[in-house]
Amino acid sequence: MRDKRAIFDFGSSHFTVYYDGKVKFRAPCAVIIKRTLQPTVVAYGEDAVARAGDVTEEEMFWQPVKKGTVAHLECCVELVKYCMTEAFGRLSRPPVCVLVSCGLNVEQRSMIEKVFVSAGYPDVFLMESLLGLALPAKKRGLACGVIIGAETTEVGIFSDNKLVSGYSLDIGSKTVDEKIKTYVAETHKLILSDKGAEDVKKNAASLYPNDYTRVRVSGKDPITGRTKNITLVGTELHSVTTYVYGRILKVLEAALSAAPIDILSMIADTGLLFAGFGSRQEGLCDYVEQNLRLKAYLCEEGEYLPWSGAEVLANDEAFVKTYLNVVEPNRPKRKKRS
Repeated sequence: MRDKRAIFDFGSSHFTVYYDGKVKFRAPCAVIIKRTLQPTVVAYGEDAVARAGDVTEEEMFWQPVKKGTVAHLECCVELVKYCMTEAFGRLSRPPVCVLVSCGLNVEQRSMIEKVFVSAGYPDVFLMESLLGLALPAKKRGLACGVIIGAETTEVGIFSDNKLVSGYSLDIGSKTVDEKIKTYVAETHKLILSDKGAEDVKKNAASLYPNDYTRVRVSGKDPITGRTKNITLVGTELHSVTTYVYGRILKVLEAALSAAPIDILSMIADTGLLFAGFGSRQEGLCDYVEQNLRLKAYLCEEGEYLPWSGAEVLANDEAFVKTYLNVVEPNRPKRKKRS
Protein backbone atom coordinates (compact mmCIF):
# COMPACT_ATOMS: atom_id res chain seq x y z
CA MET A 1 0.00 0.00 0.00
CA ARG A 2 1.40 3.37 -1.02
CA ASP A 3 2.07 6.14 1.50
CA LYS A 4 -0.64 8.74 2.00
CA ARG A 5 -0.18 11.84 -0.13
CA ALA A 6 0.52 15.15 1.55
CA ILE A 7 -1.21 18.29 0.28
CA PHE A 8 1.04 21.25 -0.46
CA ASP A 9 -0.78 24.52 -1.16
CA PHE A 10 1.53 26.48 -3.46
CA GLY A 11 0.17 29.92 -2.54
CA SER A 12 1.58 33.33 -3.36
CA SER A 13 1.41 34.55 0.24
CA HIS A 14 1.90 31.27 2.17
CA PHE A 15 3.09 27.72 1.65
CA THR A 16 0.91 25.24 3.55
CA VAL A 17 1.51 21.54 4.22
CA TYR A 18 -1.68 19.64 5.04
CA TYR A 19 -1.68 15.99 6.07
CA ASP A 20 -4.07 13.58 7.76
CA GLY A 21 -6.79 16.18 8.29
CA LYS A 22 -4.68 18.95 9.77
CA VAL A 23 -2.19 21.67 8.90
CA LYS A 24 1.27 20.25 9.56
CA PHE A 25 3.14 23.45 8.74
CA ARG A 26 2.39 26.86 7.27
CA ALA A 27 4.82 29.68 6.51
CA PRO A 28 4.83 32.99 4.64
CA CYS A 29 6.24 32.61 1.15
CA ALA A 30 9.36 34.64 1.86
CA VAL A 31 13.10 34.14 2.31
CA ILE A 32 16.20 36.23 2.90
CA ILE A 33 19.24 35.23 0.87
CA LYS A 34 22.88 36.17 1.36
CA ARG A 35 24.47 37.55 -1.80
CA THR A 36 27.52 35.42 -2.52
CA LEU A 37 28.84 33.52 -5.52
CA GLN A 38 26.48 30.75 -4.39
CA PRO A 39 23.58 32.58 -2.68
CA THR A 40 22.36 30.88 0.48
CA VAL A 41 19.08 31.26 2.36
CA VAL A 42 19.60 32.70 5.84
CA ALA A 43 15.97 33.16 6.92
CA TYR A 44 12.67 31.48 6.01
CA GLY A 45 9.00 32.26 6.41
CA GLU A 46 8.07 34.16 9.57
CA ASP A 47 11.72 34.90 10.36
CA ALA A 48 12.24 36.37 6.88
CA VAL A 49 9.14 38.57 7.16
CA ALA A 50 10.20 39.79 10.62
CA ARG A 51 13.63 40.77 9.25
CA ALA A 52 12.38 42.20 5.95
CA GLY A 53 13.03 45.80 7.01
CA ASP A 54 16.42 45.09 8.54
CA VAL A 55 18.32 43.20 5.86
CA THR A 56 22.03 43.97 5.57
CA GLU A 57 23.80 45.13 2.41
CA GLU A 58 24.87 41.54 1.81
CA GLU A 59 21.30 40.22 2.01
CA MET A 60 18.13 40.37 -0.08
CA PHE A 61 14.49 39.76 0.82
CA TRP A 62 12.66 37.58 -1.71
CA GLN A 63 9.07 36.45 -2.24
CA PRO A 64 9.74 33.56 -4.63
CA VAL A 65 6.13 33.08 -5.82
CA LYS A 66 4.16 35.72 -7.73
CA LYS A 67 0.56 35.23 -8.84
CA GLY A 68 0.85 31.50 -8.22
CA THR A 69 3.96 31.06 -10.42
CA VAL A 70 7.64 30.50 -9.66
CA ALA A 71 9.47 33.83 -9.56
CA HIS A 72 12.79 32.49 -8.22
CA LEU A 73 13.52 28.79 -8.74
CA GLU A 74 16.33 28.31 -6.20
CA CYS A 75 14.49 30.18 -3.44
CA CYS A 76 11.34 28.14 -4.11
CA VAL A 77 13.31 24.90 -3.87
CA GLU A 78 14.86 25.90 -0.55
CA LEU A 79 11.53 27.08 0.88
CA VAL A 80 9.81 23.82 -0.12
CA LYS A 81 12.62 21.85 1.54
CA TYR A 82 12.21 23.95 4.69
CA CYS A 83 8.42 23.53 4.86
CA MET A 84 8.45 19.79 4.18
CA THR A 85 11.27 19.20 6.68
CA GLU A 86 9.42 21.15 9.36
CA ALA A 87 6.29 19.10 8.62
CA PHE A 88 7.78 15.59 8.30
CA GLY A 89 11.41 15.67 9.42
CA ARG A 90 14.51 15.15 7.31
CA LEU A 91 14.10 11.45 6.62
CA SER A 92 10.49 11.26 5.45
CA ARG A 93 9.70 11.79 1.75
CA PRO A 94 5.91 11.39 1.34
CA PRO A 95 4.26 11.62 -2.08
CA VAL A 96 2.88 15.11 -2.65
CA CYS A 97 -0.15 16.64 -4.34
CA VAL A 98 0.52 20.31 -5.06
CA LEU A 99 -2.46 22.65 -5.29
CA VAL A 100 -2.04 25.28 -8.01
CA SER A 101 -4.02 27.89 -9.93
CA CYS A 102 -6.17 26.74 -12.84
CA GLY A 103 -4.76 29.61 -14.90
CA LEU A 104 -1.22 28.22 -15.26
CA ASN A 105 0.17 27.19 -18.64
CA VAL A 106 2.19 24.03 -19.30
CA GLU A 107 5.57 25.72 -18.74
CA GLN A 108 4.46 27.25 -15.43
CA ARG A 109 3.13 23.91 -14.20
CA SER A 110 6.35 22.16 -15.26
CA MET A 111 8.40 24.72 -13.34
CA ILE A 112 6.46 24.04 -10.12
CA GLU A 113 6.92 20.31 -10.63
CA LYS A 114 10.66 20.93 -11.11
CA VAL A 115 10.76 22.75 -7.76
CA PHE A 116 9.53 19.68 -5.89
CA VAL A 117 11.70 17.22 -7.79
CA SER A 118 14.74 19.43 -7.11
CA ALA A 119 13.75 19.62 -3.44
CA GLY A 120 13.86 15.82 -3.21
CA TYR A 121 10.18 14.94 -3.69
CA PRO A 122 9.97 13.18 -7.07
CA ASP A 123 6.59 11.51 -6.37
CA VAL A 124 4.56 14.62 -7.09
CA PHE A 125 1.60 15.71 -9.17
CA LEU A 126 -0.18 19.02 -9.57
CA MET A 127 -3.91 19.54 -9.12
CA GLU A 128 -6.06 22.64 -9.47
CA SER A 129 -6.90 24.01 -6.01
CA LEU A 130 -10.48 24.46 -7.21
CA LEU A 131 -10.95 20.69 -7.10
CA GLY A 132 -10.60 20.93 -3.33
CA LEU A 133 -13.99 22.65 -3.36
CA ALA A 134 -15.65 19.93 -5.44
CA LEU A 135 -16.53 17.76 -2.43
CA PRO A 136 -17.82 20.57 -0.15
CA ALA A 137 -19.86 21.87 -3.10
CA LYS A 138 -21.25 18.41 -3.87
CA LYS A 139 -22.30 17.94 -0.23
CA ARG A 140 -24.43 21.08 -0.52
CA GLY A 141 -25.79 20.21 -3.96
CA LEU A 142 -23.84 23.09 -5.54
CA ALA A 143 -22.01 23.20 -8.88
CA CYS A 144 -19.96 26.41 -8.66
CA GLY A 145 -17.17 27.37 -6.28
CA VAL A 146 -15.01 30.47 -5.87
CA ILE A 147 -11.69 30.66 -3.98
CA ILE A 148 -10.64 34.23 -3.16
CA GLY A 149 -6.98 34.00 -2.23
CA ALA A 150 -4.32 36.58 -1.45
CA GLU A 151 -3.28 37.43 -5.01
CA THR A 152 -5.58 35.34 -7.21
CA THR A 153 -9.25 34.40 -7.41
CA GLU A 154 -10.31 31.04 -8.86
CA VAL A 155 -13.78 30.33 -10.24
CA GLY A 156 -14.79 26.74 -10.99
CA ILE A 157 -17.81 24.98 -12.48
CA PHE A 158 -18.09 21.38 -11.22
CA SER A 159 -19.79 18.19 -12.32
CA ASP A 160 -19.35 15.51 -9.64
CA ASN A 161 -15.63 15.69 -8.86
CA LYS A 162 -14.60 17.05 -12.24
CA LEU A 163 -13.73 20.62 -13.12
CA VAL A 164 -15.89 21.43 -16.14
CA SER A 165 -14.36 24.89 -16.53
CA GLY A 166 -12.06 27.09 -14.48
CA TYR A 167 -11.15 30.77 -14.53
CA SER A 168 -8.35 32.61 -12.78
CA LEU A 169 -8.12 36.34 -12.03
CA ASP A 170 -4.96 38.12 -10.84
CA ILE A 171 -6.75 39.86 -8.00
CA GLY A 172 -7.38 38.83 -4.41
CA SER A 173 -7.67 39.97 -0.81
CA LYS A 174 -4.23 41.62 -0.91
CA THR A 175 -5.53 43.85 -3.70
CA VAL A 176 -7.91 45.36 -1.14
CA ASP A 177 -4.90 46.05 1.13
CA GLU A 178 -3.07 47.85 -1.69
CA LYS A 179 -6.15 49.91 -2.59
CA ILE A 180 -6.57 50.92 1.06
CA LYS A 181 -2.92 52.01 1.23
CA THR A 182 -3.35 54.09 -1.94
CA TYR A 183 -6.59 55.65 -0.70
CA VAL A 184 -5.13 56.59 2.70
CA ALA A 185 -1.97 58.03 1.08
CA GLU A 186 -3.94 60.18 -1.37
CA THR A 187 -6.79 61.24 0.92
CA HIS A 188 -5.21 61.38 4.37
CA LYS A 189 -1.53 61.91 3.41
CA LEU A 190 -0.49 58.92 5.49
CA ILE A 191 1.68 55.92 4.64
CA LEU A 192 0.28 52.66 6.00
CA SER A 193 2.26 49.48 6.53
CA ASP A 194 1.06 46.21 5.04
CA LYS A 195 -0.16 45.13 8.47
CA GLY A 196 -1.91 48.44 9.02
CA ALA A 197 -3.80 48.12 5.73
CA GLU A 198 -4.77 44.54 6.56
CA ASP A 199 -6.08 45.62 9.98
CA VAL A 200 -8.21 48.29 8.33
CA LYS A 201 -9.59 45.73 5.86
CA LYS A 202 -10.50 43.30 8.63
CA ASN A 203 -11.98 45.83 11.03
CA ALA A 204 -13.63 48.52 8.89
CA ALA A 205 -13.73 47.71 5.16
CA SER A 206 -17.13 46.40 4.12
CA LEU A 207 -19.30 45.62 1.12
CA TYR A 208 -22.25 47.22 2.90
CA PRO A 209 -22.70 50.84 1.70
CA ASN A 210 -23.91 52.12 5.08
CA ASP A 211 -21.39 50.50 7.39
CA TYR A 212 -20.17 53.18 9.80
CA THR A 213 -17.69 50.99 11.63
CA ARG A 214 -14.68 53.02 12.75
CA VAL A 215 -11.08 51.96 13.13
CA ARG A 216 -8.09 53.83 14.52
CA VAL A 217 -4.90 53.33 12.54
CA SER A 218 -1.29 54.55 12.76
CA GLY A 219 0.94 55.45 9.84
CA LYS A 220 3.87 57.60 8.82
CA ASP A 221 3.58 61.20 7.69
CA PRO A 222 5.38 61.29 4.30
CA ILE A 223 6.71 64.82 4.93
CA THR A 224 7.81 64.78 8.57
CA GLY A 225 8.38 61.04 8.88
CA ARG A 226 6.56 61.10 12.22
CA THR A 227 3.88 58.66 13.31
CA LYS A 228 0.34 59.96 12.93
CA ASN A 229 -3.01 58.47 13.95
CA ILE A 230 -6.26 58.80 12.03
CA THR A 231 -9.75 57.31 12.21
CA LEU A 232 -11.23 55.62 9.15
CA VAL A 233 -14.92 54.90 8.63
CA GLY A 234 -16.32 51.93 6.74
CA THR A 235 -18.37 54.13 4.39
CA GLU A 236 -15.29 55.87 2.97
CA LEU A 237 -13.72 52.49 2.18
CA HIS A 238 -16.80 51.11 0.43
CA SER A 239 -15.70 52.15 -3.07
CA VAL A 240 -12.28 50.57 -2.51
CA THR A 241 -13.79 47.25 -1.48
CA THR A 242 -16.44 47.15 -4.19
CA TYR A 243 -13.85 47.92 -6.87
CA VAL A 244 -12.02 44.66 -6.07
CA TYR A 245 -15.05 42.47 -5.49
CA GLY A 246 -16.88 44.01 -8.44
CA ARG A 247 -14.11 42.75 -10.72
CA ILE A 248 -14.39 39.30 -9.16
CA LEU A 249 -18.13 39.24 -9.89
CA LYS A 250 -17.48 40.16 -13.54
CA VAL A 251 -15.26 37.09 -13.95
CA LEU A 252 -17.87 35.02 -12.15
CA GLU A 253 -20.55 36.27 -14.57
CA ALA A 254 -18.34 35.33 -17.52
CA ALA A 255 -17.84 31.83 -16.11
CA LEU A 256 -21.57 31.36 -15.62
CA SER A 257 -22.41 32.59 -19.11
CA ALA A 258 -20.14 29.90 -20.57
CA ALA A 259 -21.48 27.06 -18.39
CA PRO A 260 -23.54 24.24 -19.91
CA ILE A 261 -27.30 24.96 -19.75
CA ASP A 262 -28.10 22.11 -17.35
CA ILE A 263 -25.36 23.15 -14.91
CA LEU A 264 -26.32 26.84 -15.21
CA SER A 265 -29.90 25.93 -14.35
CA MET A 266 -28.66 24.04 -11.30
CA ILE A 267 -26.53 27.01 -10.17
CA ALA A 268 -29.51 29.35 -10.57
CA ASP A 269 -31.53 27.11 -8.26
CA THR A 270 -28.86 26.28 -5.68
CA GLY A 271 -26.30 29.10 -5.62
CA LEU A 272 -22.54 29.55 -5.21
CA LEU A 273 -19.94 28.40 -2.68
CA PHE A 274 -17.19 30.82 -1.58
CA ALA A 275 -13.91 29.85 0.09
CA GLY A 276 -10.49 31.32 0.85
CA PHE A 277 -9.44 34.07 3.22
CA GLY A 278 -10.93 36.71 0.92
CA SER A 279 -14.37 35.14 1.30
CA ARG A 280 -14.41 36.49 4.88
CA GLN A 281 -14.90 40.05 3.60
CA GLU A 282 -17.78 41.67 5.48
CA GLY A 283 -21.01 41.63 3.44
CA LEU A 284 -19.82 39.30 0.67
CA CYS A 285 -22.86 37.00 0.51
CA ASP A 286 -25.34 39.88 0.50
CA TYR A 287 -23.27 41.70 -2.12
CA VAL A 288 -23.29 38.65 -4.42
CA GLU A 289 -27.00 38.04 -3.96
CA GLN A 290 -27.82 41.68 -4.65
CA ASN A 291 -25.70 41.93 -7.81
CA LEU A 292 -26.02 38.45 -9.33
CA ARG A 293 -29.41 37.43 -7.94
CA LEU A 294 -27.87 34.14 -6.82
CA LYS A 295 -27.66 32.63 -3.37
CA ALA A 296 -24.17 32.70 -1.88
CA TYR A 297 -22.75 30.48 0.84
CA LEU A 298 -19.48 30.45 2.78
CA CYS A 299 -17.58 27.27 3.49
CA GLU A 300 -17.59 26.21 7.11
CA GLU A 301 -14.53 27.05 9.19
CA GLY A 302 -12.87 23.67 8.64
CA GLU A 303 -13.48 23.78 4.88
CA TYR A 304 -12.97 27.41 3.94
CA LEU A 305 -9.67 26.51 2.34
CA PRO A 306 -9.55 23.63 -0.17
CA TRP A 307 -7.12 21.40 1.73
CA SER A 308 -9.47 18.83 3.28
CA GLY A 309 -11.39 18.21 0.05
CA ALA A 310 -8.14 18.02 -1.91
CA GLU A 311 -6.71 15.45 0.51
CA VAL A 312 -9.68 13.14 -0.05
CA LEU A 313 -9.34 13.32 -3.84
CA ALA A 314 -5.53 13.09 -3.86
CA ASN A 315 -5.68 9.82 -1.94
CA ASP A 316 -8.43 8.30 -4.07
CA GLU A 317 -6.37 6.22 -6.50
CA ALA A 318 -9.24 5.85 -8.97
CA PHE A 319 -9.67 9.61 -9.09
CA VAL A 320 -5.93 10.26 -9.42
CA LYS A 321 -5.57 7.75 -12.24
CA THR A 322 -8.46 9.33 -14.14
CA TYR A 323 -7.23 12.84 -13.42
CA LEU A 324 -3.71 12.18 -14.67
CA ASN A 325 -4.72 10.26 -17.78
CA VAL A 326 -7.88 11.95 -18.98
CA VAL A 327 -7.46 15.42 -20.47
CA GLU A 328 -10.33 17.65 -19.38
CA PRO A 329 -11.63 20.29 -21.85
CA ASN A 330 -9.89 23.32 -20.34
CA ARG A 331 -6.81 21.59 -18.97
CA PRO A 332 -3.60 21.48 -21.04
CA LYS A 333 -2.22 18.04 -21.79
CA ARG A 334 0.87 17.02 -19.86
CA LYS A 335 4.12 16.81 -21.78
CA LYS A 336 5.66 13.36 -21.83
CA ARG A 337 9.08 13.07 -20.29
CA SER A 338 11.85 11.85 -22.57
